[in-house]
Amino acid sequence: MTTTLIIPGLRSSGPAHWQTWIERHVPNAVRVRQADWSTANLAEWSSRIRRAISQASEPIIIVAHSFGVLAAVQAVCSSHRLTRNGSACRKCCRPGRSIFQRLSSEAPMTLG
Repeated sequence: MTTTLIIPGLRSSGPAHWQTWIERHVPNAVRVRQADWSTANLAEWSSRIRRAISQASEPIIIVAHSFGVLAAVQAVCSSHRLTRNGSACRKCCRPGRSIFQRLSSEAPMTLG
């Protein structure tokens, strides 16, 4: 089964937020908790996300919002689980085109 990592932005999200709805309704959804939700610390946030990625034993879907997106991209780019069709791939994190250009022009990536 796939694990869905929910990665909120600053101040997390309240009970009526769409991320909380996904967490409650999607099987195997897990919110990545941050030590300090009010401080945008990219190194700390991405470290916690990387830890959650490494602890998951199944493929991962990442659902991120706001600063959580930046932290998730940082974590994924330094993760050893980044794959495309079963082979190691780090193309989206190389210099040149932006990550958004790469993601929109290539097949979806999976973490497996």
